Amino acid sequence: MLINTNVGDAFSLEEIRGWLRVAGFRRPRLLEVGTHSPLILATKP
Repeated sequence: MLINTNVGDAFSLEEIRGWLRVAGFRRPRLLEVGTHSPLILATKP
């Protein structure tokens, strides 16, 4: 969320998990994909 923006910021996994839960997503988790940046995966019922 920092790239190509003047107002971006870095957010912790816990902050992102909180946003996902508020938006109705369940089971937010990291998915290691073999690079330096894992994906954050969640399910929306």
